[in-house]
Amino acid sequence: ALNEKTLSARQAKLGADHLDTLSSMVDLANSYRAVGQYDKALALDEKTLVARQVKLGADHPDTLSSMSNLASSYSDLGQHDKALALKEKTLSARQAKLGADHPETLSSMNDLAISYIFLRQYDKALALIPAWQRAVERLRQLPELAQEQRQSLFASYSDAYQQWGRLHALLKKELEGFDLSDLSKARTLMDTLKGQSAMRSLPAAMQSKVQALQGDVSTQQKILEQLLNDRNASAERLLAQQKVIDTVKLQYLQLQSSLKSQYPKYARLSDLQPSSAALAPKLLNAQDVFISYLVDQAGQAQVFILTQSGKVSWVDLGALPNLSSTVTASRELISPSTGDLVAQGRLVLLQKGGYAWVPPGENLPPGATLTAAGTNAAAARALLQQYWHDKLIKPILPLAGGYSRWIISPDKDLALLPFDTLPDASPAAPVSTGGAQPLVQARNLTVVQSFAVYALLKEREAEYAKITRSKALFAMGNPVYGQGWTPTPNTSSTKRSLGPAWSTTDGDLLQSLRSNDARGQPTSFAGEQAFMRKAKWTNLPGTGVEVNAVSKVFAQKGGVDVMVGAQASEAQLLALNQSGKLRDYRYFLFSAHGYLANNPALSALVLSQVGNPAEHDGYITAEKWPLYDLRSDLTVLSACDTGVGKTQAGEGVMGLPYALFVAGNRNTLLTLWPVEDDATAEFMTTFFERLAKGMSQPQALADTKRAFKDSAKWSDPRYWAGFVLYGV
Repeated sequence: ALNEKTLSARQAKLGADHLDTLSSMVDLANSYRAVGQYDKALALDEKTLVARQVKLGADHPDTLSSMSNLASSYSDLGQHDKALALKEKTLSARQAKLGADHPETLSSMNDLAISYIFLRQYDKALALIPAWQRAVERLRQLPELAQEQRQSLFASYSDAYQQWGRLHALLKKELEGFDLSDLSKARTLMDTLKGQSAMRSLPAAMQSKVQALQGDVSTQQKILEQLLNDRNASAERLLAQQKVIDTVKLQYLQLQSSLKSQYPKYARLSDLQPSSAALAPKLLNAQDVFISYLVDQAGQAQVFILTQSGKVSWVDLGALPNLSSTVTASRELISPSTGDLVAQGRLVLLQKGGYAWVPPGENLPPGATLTAAGTNAAAARALLQQYWHDKLIKPILPLAGGYSRWIISPDKDLALLPFDTLPDASPAAPVSTGGAQPLVQARNLTVVQSFAVYALLKEREAEYAKITRSKALFAMGNPVYGQGWTPTPNTSSTKRSLGPAWSTTDGDLLQSLRSNDARGQPTSFAGEQAFMRKAKWTNLPGTGVEVNAVSKVFAQKGGVDVMVGAQASEAQLLALNQSGKLRDYRYFLFSAHGYLANNPALSALVLSQVGNPAEHDGYITAEKWPLYDLRSDLTVLSACDTGVGKTQAGEGVMGLPYALFVAGNRNTLLTLWPVEDDATAEFMTTFFERLAKGMSQPQALADTKRAFKDSAKWSDPRYWAGFVLYGV
């Protein structure tokens, strides 16, 4: 309605062919398209194209956008022959006008391939994909892009990688489909790990030179962005800054070229090609199966299954509507965020599918209906477990059911789902009188961001196997958070933690923050930093018992260092890092509070909050971890929500899982929700006892979970299902 009114007003005020009037025509046509009024959109698109050709010329970028819009209208109306002809013309014109790597050119390539698919001209569609892929990868590597820009840019392309993977699978080219789809995952982590490997191959002086130029490019780009947002900045100033950026970029590219010619290993590592399913015979064992779930931003899901033989299978999983809400409901029903023993609320079926758990007193979402489980939390949990089994597990059992170790690469919010608890109804799985046992009963599960990350971590595994580390374990716990600290437990079942507490004097801070989430935490980066500085954390004496018990397990296995109380501090950890001593440990155990941030870079392990020097706040954030230098086989963050964070298209869960790999750690044991103090202490002791006996990490974790599941005291999944092993 507003677009119609705006167009009418602009036509009267500015004239039918004014550029702003034509922009309003485009806006209105897009609105018609969005509500399914394709005939009206088509009529406006045709009129706009003619007007822009006259006003701007046949090859103006805006004219080419109108050609693309008109082609989309033809496609919407099923007129694929007309759409195809126009899309071919648009692509040719954009390549000539904008260049092969321009985002609009890539969009045209993608659109044209889709038309080829509709017309079953599959060979032509497949022929476009390699050029499109090379261009996307070149675009991602522009040196002036900051990490956040790279992530945002790739988020817009990740669905296309999954789409092309699906096309290859449908055409029985499953291996190629697997490789393309894997490129849609964990791209920043992959870039960082490859970059680190290449950088470490250079002499220290050259490393410093590369890092300095990278920083210079990023700084100059930020200056340009500030000028672009300054209405008073002159065209001359903008042009001068662009020339500065071009000069620094050229210096960076020249340095890269020089280093690659001078250091062959650097050249090889810098240009390392993505891993392929063809490497499976070298990377997987006979009992391993690699399961790669993919979910596009519209909720369409698929899965690739890879075995040691190199055979790739594919299954279309259909839609996973309202994925985030349904995963959240499952987690809430296992471990209520309110701290209650049993979740309070109602399970509802959402209008477009999927579920939500609605707390008492809240209205149901529009169009939602109560499920048969209603307010019965146990029935609701069982209903959701069956839902996930039917959606994710049952379709792959004929292909993966015969393997004892499942290496799961989740996508989007599936990374936050406790797979261990899902029913395993395969013939090989044990069945109890209560029905199918959970997956953990017969399988060892690990999680990894992508097959490419898995391959790099396997390289790290081989590298670390050659290293002799002088000490077995470094354990840090029971930090001093405030008054009443004690080295021994005086309470039980304390959470680590549902979140920081607040004193009454903190109200002004919260009032001053413009945007807060449902937990009262600010969403802005600066606001959340201020929030963290004001947080009040409860002491966790049980964590001291935990680190001492684990240290005794390894007392005869090599050197063990334990730091508790005031020593469990950021300053102490940083001093050890600066001396290079953190490289000496095989295992790390950090037992403390965890902070789940709205901004992934601020998710943190919370160390002592008392007696810190001014330069340290006690938070070892995901932003800080990459500055640490580890060579560890395993880091255990025995804290709350350390495996949780915001998920982003093309990246997965950003935060601590990402940061610890970058720091040099190989495997990481993290948590999916707030964990109980005393239960976690016993869990970690049991887990490390199994490691000390020589069990592999996946086996030790699975055995510990089974022991808890079968115990009288800890059988509820809240006590054991939240621990997730990331890595190899």
